[in-house]
Amino acid sequence: MTDHPAGLAARVHLLLTSMRYAAAVRATRDQDCTPLERLRARTSKSVFTIVGPGATINDLGHAERAVMAAGVTAAVNMAALASMDFDLCSLEAMTNRADHHAYRVSLLAKSRLPLLWFQDRARHASPFVDELDQEFGLYRYRRASVSIERDLGTFRFILNRFMLPRVLERPNLRVSFALTGSIARLTLLALSLGYRDIRFAGVDLGSTAYFWLERPQEMVASELSAEYQRMSPGALRMGGGGSVPNLFEFLQALLDEVPGLQFQTFDPRGRSRLTPFLYQQSRYKQ
Repeated sequence: MTDHPAGLAARVHLLLTSMRYAAAVRATRDQDCTPLERLRARTSKSVFTIVGPGATINDLGHAERAVMAAGVTAAVNMAALASMDFDLCSLEAMTNRADHHAYRVSLLAKSRLPLLWFQDRARHASPFVDELDQEFGLYRYRRASVSIERDLGTFRFILNRFMLPRVLERPNLRVSFALTGSIARLTLLALSLGYRDIRFAGVDLGSTAYFWLERPQEMVASELSAEYQRMSPGALRMGGGGSVPNLFEFLQALLDEVPGLQFQTFDPRGRSRLTPFLYQQSRYKQ
């Protein structure tokens, strides 16, 4: 790993991050990690696919779906409504009955139930989350905030000094670092589980609508809340917007620092904003 010089401010942020991480570890020390351990990479070529809610999901053919099914597949929030099985569904919040109903119906329609990976924060508590927990069970993880003060150099310093050793060398599956949204946290989880081939489907970063808006006849979209009926993409789908690091900066930092890591997209028609970025990085590395 490459180290980066940092001043006093960066070291203060490093200290704050380490304190928050230690608090999250203490709060979750008795939690059983077995459910997540079952998803650990079996070989160096095992594939972990992160599925977002973008419309490029609709472009996937049999070949792409077969590769995904042979590995571990994780859905982000309402991507869980897609017509495929998932091993893991990342869930940050459930705020109303309409979304709860659509989510529940989709889970019950799967050929097997996924593990629900829930960010355990007071702001995300709701009766709808509790109902999902009672019916399906949630694996609750704690989020450790990363202090970066909107500075990419500080982020790189903390990434190398503190985060990557805890992700790659001594992973704690009860805790995840807070960065640029669910995509980043799932990427770190995949690294913690030993995956070095990480792929993305439906992570379109604002270049398409939600996938169910292209094929509403196949979905329970009419029962989703107004938030998910809108065409405008959310901050997660824009890759973090103006945050530091945004998703592109985050993935680039990992490519620079983690030996043997590769990212790819399942994007047959080239509609995702993520595809050309990853293509350029792979060309550069060659």
